[in-house]
Amino acid sequence: MASSARTPQPPFPFVPKALIEPMFGRVVVERAVDYANDEHIRLPNWVTTSTGSKGELIGVVHGRGPDPYRVRVSLHRVDDEESDSEEALPLWIPVQSTCTCPVAMNCKHGAALALWSGQQAEAWEEAREAEPEEQPASWLETLAPLLRASEEETEDTTPLALGFELKAEQLTKTRFSWGYEPFTKEHLEAGKSVYLSIRPLRRGKRNNWIKSGLSWRTFEYRMNGRGFDPAHADALTRIFALSEADRSHTAAVEQLWINQFRSPILWEALARAREAGVAFVGLESVGEVSLGEGADVGLDLSGADALKVRALAHIDDEPRPEARMLGSNGVIDISPGKSGTFNIEFAATSAPVPMPVQRLLEARTRIDVPKSDREAFFESALPRLNRVTSIASGDGSVAMPAPKKPRLQLELTYSGANALALTWSWLYPSTRRRFSVHARDGADRDHDYEDELLAEVREVWPTVGGARPDDRAPEGTEKLSDVDTAHFTTRVLPELEAMDGIDVTISGTRHTYRELDGAPSVRVRQTENPAKNDWFDLGFEVTLEGRTIPFPSLFVALAKGQSKLLLEDRTYFSLEHPAFDALRALIAEGEALAEWEPERQQISKYQVGFWEDLADAADATEAADGWEETVGKLKKLEAIPHTPIPAGLHAKLRSYQREGFEFLALLYSLGLGGILADDMGLGKTLQALTLIQHARETASTGEGNGPVTAGAGETPAQVSAGPTPAGPHRPFLVLAPSSVLGVWQAEAERFTPNLKVALVDRTRRARKTELRREIEGADIVVTSYTIARIDSEDFAREQFAGLILDEAQFVKNRASRIHQAVKRIKAPFRLAITGTPMENSLGDLWALMSIVAPGVLGPHVQFRTHFTQPIESGEHPEKMPVLRRRLRPFMLRRTKELVAKDLPQKQEQVVKVELEGAHRRIYDSVLQRERKKVLGLIDDMDKNRFIVFRSLTLLRMLALDPALVDDGGDKNAPSTKLAVLFERLDEVVAEGHRVLVFSQFTSFLARVAEQLRERQVAYQYLDGSTRDRADVIRDFREGDDPVFLISLKAGGFGLTLTEADYVFLLDPWWNPAAENQAIDRTHRIGQTERVMVYRLVAADTIEDKVLALQEKKRALFDSLTDGGEAFSAQITADDVKELFS
Repeated sequence: MASSARTPQPPFPFVPKALIEPMFGRVVVERAVDYANDEHIRLPNWVTTSTGSKGELIGVVHGRGPDPYRVRVSLHRVDDEESDSEEALPLWIPVQSTCTCPVAMNCKHGAALALWSGQQAEAWEEAREAEPEEQPASWLETLAPLLRASEEETEDTTPLALGFELKAEQLTKTRFSWGYEPFTKEHLEAGKSVYLSIRPLRRGKRNNWIKSGLSWRTFEYRMNGRGFDPAHADALTRIFALSEADRSHTAAVEQLWINQFRSPILWEALARAREAGVAFVGLESVGEVSLGEGADVGLDLSGADALKVRALAHIDDEPRPEARMLGSNGVIDISPGKSGTFNIEFAATSAPVPMPVQRLLEARTRIDVPKSDREAFFESALPRLNRVTSIASGDGSVAMPAPKKPRLQLELTYSGANALALTWSWLYPSTRRRFSVHARDGADRDHDYEDELLAEVREVWPTVGGARPDDRAPEGTEKLSDVDTAHFTTRVLPELEAMDGIDVTISGTRHTYRELDGAPSVRVRQTENPAKNDWFDLGFEVTLEGRTIPFPSLFVALAKGQSKLLLEDRTYFSLEHPAFDALRALIAEGEALAEWEPERQQISKYQVGFWEDLADAADATEAADGWEETVGKLKKLEAIPHTPIPAGLHAKLRSYQREGFEFLALLYSLGLGGILADDMGLGKTLQALTLIQHARETASTGEGNGPVTAGAGETPAQVSAGPTPAGPHRPFLVLAPSSVLGVWQAEAERFTPNLKVALVDRTRRARKTELRREIEGADIVVTSYTIARIDSEDFAREQFAGLILDEAQFVKNRASRIHQAVKRIKAPFRLAITGTPMENSLGDLWALMSIVAPGVLGPHVQFRTHFTQPIESGEHPEKMPVLRRRLRPFMLRRTKELVAKDLPQKQEQVVKVELEGAHRRIYDSVLQRERKKVLGLIDDMDKNRFIVFRSLTLLRMLALDPALVDDGGDKNAPSTKLAVLFERLDEVVAEGHRVLVFSQFTSFLARVAEQLRERQVAYQYLDGSTRDRADVIRDFREGDDPVFLISLKAGGFGLTLTEADYVFLLDPWWNPAAENQAIDRTHRIGQTERVMVYRLVAADTIEDKVLALQEKKRALFDSLTDGGEAFSAQITADDVKELFS
């Protein structure tokens, strides 16, 4: 026969402090700590139910006074996976605590007993863990218990029994009589209260049951039961322990009274004793004793006409008309037995019987309800009685009526102008009890019916009882106002009033509302704004069924996303009409582009696309005269008008260059600015010079472009301030990088020799002359961004015919001083020239447009919210077409592939360089070091930006050559990339090709130069420190040196080097536009040979990551210009993590 070992359990339950505090409270538990020790805890005992899921902790706690307190703590086992495992102590949680102290419940004595029990369990667990691991037992040790048992079979163990004795309330009471007396037939007939006691008995020598030498104290401890049947002794010990907690003294105990058994566990202990074989023996007048499984006491109804109501007890589901109460939660049935004895059967009720029912049962009386009151009894009395006790008709003579269904109550309170409060509740007609519409408590509720009716109501009004998340009213109450009140009153309330099961009561004045359901008519009108040049005020007129809708109210409702709008005359209408959908979208965009407000809407002359959208959404529009004279002409154009090539131009324009000139001439004639964003090498400088020549020739014939207008951020008053050159000869101002000032001067002398060029290449302090004197009589003023920034006040005082920003990416930072300085320059026409209008993010584009066409893209904050973040995050790509539509009238971009089909092919190749030997080991070592440092800093990218980029630069240099780095590098380690470069360079030079070599790092260019000298290969060198820049460029162009070493920033723009047909990019840069500019030094108009471009990228290094980042930025730019997908373009903390991954 196989046996399974039972998991050892501690002698007392494990009750953690965290599970004690919820019931007792933190303060009580803190006070109890001082009592949770062996000095204060006495006679502890722990008893569980047969299932082991419940238990009672019993003990005596000595407080500060002389008398100890009897304490009982009821516990439930916590069912969780951890506590059920063999390794963890089972968890127990207190559910009730009683004590004989004045507090009586959940006192510090109960908390102390629970704490002490937890300590005992933990100590037991620690001792168990400390025990040495048990060795496998020998066969003799394993059989030892069985061998002992065989010897003990001959030993006598005395069986035990429980003796039951009946007592009764005295038949005749006097002032001096007290206590009980033996139960007799007279007590049974008189219906006196009975009391049932039990006491322990043992088998005597004559095989009879005797009580000699036994009391309940015999079973106070388990060890005291030795010599008796172990199962019997254990059962009696359990009974005594459970009953002991209710006692307040420690004297010898002869008998226990079942009437006082309140704990269900105590009744279960009686049943377990019987199952263990403990005999139930009648004493004195008691004959046979039987314990039932369960009892119930309720009301029994009978009678077809008049009703008869009586209390009736059941034991084991059998009616017992003569049964009576045994305490508050027990029933006993007494019947005559043999030889004048009484047989008894008793059982416990599942819950204490209510006192009125007990009294009715003990009185043995019957209540008669006349037939005339029968209906009233069922309607009013029966439902309330049902809440107290069970009711049935034992003989089936009374059909129990179904209770009336609850009614949903809706109380409407109108107040103020358009305020409405809705209070929902349930009313049960039979009991007149009310419940909150959301509450689930309360006995005898018909939740199924409630849920069914609520589901019907929610079809009409989904927010029954304030189900909205923002509702802060009391539970079951909703607060409505304005249009919500109107909608509820006209649409919802009539349907609710017609529904069955709902009672609606109304207080306050119920106003009459009317819904307008016609189609709205929208008219938009422009008026010129005299205080703000280039801006027009907008007036919206919306009518509906002959009523004019106040636009400020409509604006706010649409901006907030409301679905309806209530007017002052208590008419209201839906905002879901398609006309309002379009208007809602335009208001959102107007807020972003022009900071619209409810009382004021405006539009800039540059917002052509936006006006077109307004016209599409409106039924009628009326433009201002000033708009029609400028922007209106764009609308009427079917094609860009033909503009004659100026006579003074000494160049033959290609077809696309002519189209570009005509586009610029149109913008110039309308006083609008823009961006010429052609690819590098397509002749943007020539197109701009052609425009200037055209402007000078038309100005001389009186066909200028009108009055000077305010610059970005300027008022008309500021425009006229300061000195102005006399006559029509206001010059064009060209701002360019210092390195290309000579290019502009040379190109102007070549293509527009009749125009006088003033080159301002020194600051006023260096010149010691006023700016006006330098530019007087000039047609073109050429200066650098640096000088314009330093002498910004001088340039802001002058007025120019036009402003041209070459390589306009220099002013892409809206927070920079040069950006602010340029915005202050006064010119009616502003042109940005750049092949890369957007290098890093859409913010670059906004910065340029804010200078050349202020207002097109609105304020920066709104632009970032409305366009930059949605597009660059990739979440709202549909906004990119909207942005392109806004820009299209003001930006022209042509690529070489589109317009310069005769340009030779450009072939690009990425050459992956596998670092070898020491170069790889050095790079990987430094990478690990820098990765740990940087990843700990990027949480605060702004604060640590310098350190992060220093680490990135260090890794980029190591990817080129370990000799470039002092911190972790090696002057003697060979550079793999240098070796790969010369493998290709030697071959290219040998074949007679000319080569441009670009790098970010001049130190690496110096290493390349050193190798060229060793190979006796002639070369030219250009970086930011080169003073004779023009001479170096001329020497390469006119000479035959095969190699030109150029730093990327120094040679990225302003150079035409079509003599070369090979380009090597030694290291990738974050910005792909900068690399493209470098490549286009040779791949541009004038090139006759195929251009080969090699990008050398060190594999599995940071250069790989830089290349991936380039692709993201390139995708964003392609999205802007070609409608592709957009992705994030900022160098963010996530990008840095990717670089170090």
